[in-house]
Amino acid sequence: MSSHQERLIGLYKAITADDMLGGFIRVHLYIEYELNLFIEARLPPGVIETLKPDYDRKISLAIALGLLPDLKSPLRKIGEYRNRFAHNLDHKLLLSDVDGLFKSFSPAMKEITQRWFARVRKLPSGADYPSTHLEMNGASRLQFYVMQIWMFLAHANDPSFEPAETLPHYMAE
Repeated sequence: MSSHQERLIGLYKAITADDMLGGFIRVHLYIEYELNLFIEARLPPGVIETLKPDYDRKISLAIALGLLPDLKSPLRKIGEYRNRFAHNLDHKLLLSDVDGLFKSFSPAMKEITQRWFARVRKLPSGADYPSTHLEMNGASRLQFYVMQIWMFLAHANDPSFEPAETLPHYMAE
């Protein structure tokens, strides 16, 4: 199993955890890890440690280094939601937050998300899924959208990585 697959499985376990606070903090860590890999691969060794950028600056730096600009808004939403949990331990994500995360996707990202969902539905494990991701419950949609963001980052780090062959099998468990 590749390191990408291991991280994808770890992310899936984090986002499906019963503990939303801990789960979302772990989700943020997985996403930030991929962001760090992207930046570190494009800078001389040690530069990122010298700069010590916060999460928002890492997003801007990654975009400047060639990350798909469409990811800027969804990545910032993830940071915004993580901060809500960090500053209010009783915080609960609302359906409007889930909707806001999807609205932050560019039209191209939305199209890819819809195609990915259609692909998952065709698997034997996806037979019970609704006809569109928009019909899933809020928690399932959040999980799906976060996984999409992570997969965009993982693919930016390694264009040969094809999560389509890994993720559906773990979603079915």
